[in-house]
Amino acid sequence: MTKASKIIQFPTNVIAFPKRGPIAKIEKQLEAMQDLMKIQYRHIVEMGKKLGLSEKECRETEKGYNSLLMQYSKRIGPQNVSLKYLDWTTDLVFNIDDEGTLKIQYTPEEPKL
Repeated sequence: MTKASKIIQFPTNVIAFPKRGPIAKIEKQLEAMQDLMKIQYRHIVEMGKKLGLSEKECRETEKGYNSLLMQYSKRIGPQNVSLKYLDWTTDLVFNIDDEGTLKIQYTPEEPKL
């Protein structure tokens, strides 16, 4: 006959010893870099929101610019619009003719409602 053995569990008390040496130094550096990356990525998110707002403002300004340029071109004729006013318009069409020459044409469009 075999006697069953009783296992007695003694309370364990894990004592955390201070870390020393190169491992502790590396862990501190990792934690410091984590803190820095949290700050950096928070800035990226904030800048992304500002960028989205700036892009929206630019699109609105472009619409107004194109509308005003269209009024201007109606008065003087599209072929007479100075190149300096075409820099910022989105109403340019680029074509290459049969001889390979690049043709840039200003084609104002009425705003779509």
